[in-house]
Amino acid sequence: MSKDKAITLFGENAINLYLQGSDIWNKWVKDNPDANVYFTGVDFSKFHQDGMYSANFKGFCFPSGVIDFSDAIFGNGLVSFTEASFNGFAVLFKNTDFGNGDVNFYFTKFLEASVSFQNAKFGAGNISFNEAMFGGAIDFSNITIEDGNLNFYGAYFDATILNFTFMTINGGFNFLYAKNTENIREISFKYSNFNGYCEITNSSFSCVVDLTQTKMANHVSLEGLVCEPIEVSHYKFLKKTFDKDNISRFRRLKELAENNKDHERALDFHAKEMRSKRFHENTTYTGLFFDYSFDLLSNYGRSELRPFIALVVIWFLFALFYLLISPIATVCFDGYCLKLGEALSFSGGQVIPIIPGSQLARAESIKKLFSGNLTPLIHLLTFLQSLISFTLFFLIGLALRNRFRI
Repeated sequence: MSKDKAITLFGENAINLYLQGSDIWNKWVKDNPDANVYFTGVDFSKFHQDGMYSANFKGFCFPSGVIDFSDAIFGNGLVSFTEASFNGFAVLFKNTDFGNGDVNFYFTKFLEASVSFQNAKFGAGNISFNEAMFGGAIDFSNITIEDGNLNFYGAYFDATILNFTFMTINGGFNFLYAKNTENIREISFKYSNFNGYCEITNSSFSCVVDLTQTKMANHVSLEGLVCEPIEVSHYKFLKKTFDKDNISRFRRLKELAENNKDHERALDFHAKEMRSKRFHENTTYTGLFFDYSFDLLSNYGRSELRPFIALVVIWFLFALFYLLISPIATVCFDGYCLKLGEALSFSGGQVIPIIPGSQLARAESIKKLFSGNLTPLIHLLTFLQSLISFTLFFLIGLALRNRFRI
């Protein structure tokens, strides 16, 4: 049957078929795969079949039309959509009242459906989408949870947009070990109130999780959260973030990490905030030069190895300069090796000038390389090398401080 001629199941017919259980329901869906199903405004509390369930859709398969539970009332008790399968293009729970009791969407499949729980109200109980699969856009905006946790443990996402704005959760929020989150292009919690803990961990996104203008009353865990936003560039090494708002998003993530004494996460978000500023807020040549240099030489104060390698390179590079401009001639291989050793000794004295041994080595090398006479060019090179070396030592110290910060 074509979707233009698809039948619509609603009202008493929908209720009566539901009350016959999953086997009869699924057989009807198999015969009517393109049907629309409307439970709009239905009060399921009137149809309790036992004392445990307010509504039991466990194992139900839904057709490929619109599935609408908007304005439905589930009353108090367990609501189960465990292992249900939604094949339609739209699944609506708008303004739905779930009452008190757990709401389970364990292993539920929203195959290609856009799912909306906009303005839904949940009473006292946990709402779980653990191991659920989402194939379309997701909208949880303006939901209210009076007392319970909202869980997305191990959920799988083919969806690209997740809208969690304006939520009020008087419990915990768990977004842990989610799968295929690299496919998500937008996830926003803007203006939401979390009156319990919030945990967004061990997930990678191709966007920046937006927690700006949220209220966090308790602990926020961002352990293992990776945000790699889309970047655009006309040049290989001059990339800039596509969305300027990523600056404030990374700043908010950094703030939350700092509040929870998660220094490693805070440093990571700070580095990404700085990169996001390029060509948006940081637009001057001077600012960009120092920003790229800080990134390249120390990964924004997080790498000891980079400045150490740069220090070794500077040592050998300036030794080569001193070797080439030395007026002392050499006539044999051994003599040349001796001259190279003196150049390395003199260069090392500029790298670490405060050590007494380096001062002595520098004085002796001046005599052997330059006959005790330093030209203005040599003075300029030594000043430059000392300045660069001091900067690199500072970066090493900064990285060590950041690594062992308490």
